[in-house]
Amino acid sequence: MKEFINRYKTGFKNQDWNKTGLLSSLAPDQEPQVIELFEKAMYYILKNEGDSKNTYILPIIRRVYVDIVTCRWSNDQNKLLLYHLINVNDLIKHFETLYKTTLPSFYGFKYIDAEAEFCHLTTRDYVGKMSEFFKNKSEEQILANLIQLSREKKLDKIL
Repeated sequence: MKEFINRYKTGFKNQDWNKTGLLSSLAPDQEPQVIELFEKAMYYILKNEGDSKNTYILPIIRRVYVDIVTCRWSNDQNKLLLYHLINVNDLIKHFETLYKTTLPSFYGFKYIDAEAEFCHLTTRDYVGKMSEFFKNKSEEQILANLIQLSREKKLDKIL
């Protein structure tokens, strides 16, 4: 992680993200979205440089992204808008809570990969929390809400 952070500090480019392996198996139109989410998380990672839990954050963000764009609510119309639902700061807070309370209990099991199970649990828990957005909505309502959310986020970037 230290090498990764040092490379990031010295000027990371999009092709450098490809070298991390975190973008493997993503479609070319999905890569910029995941990179945007990673960039938001890098503030936290750099702020907590040297903390071992940083190694979990980017893989969890990728897993959440993949789960969202392949969920049952995803379709060709909204697939590229769904990433706007991922609030990186909220996801990191959620991760922090589970890291302190849940990860230690996984170390009590002898034959499981505690870190992998923790990442899976964190992902599923956060995606489950996000599913409230879809509750009792038609595909048209979901698409309209995602378009509105996309516009709001673009305006925030401009301002």
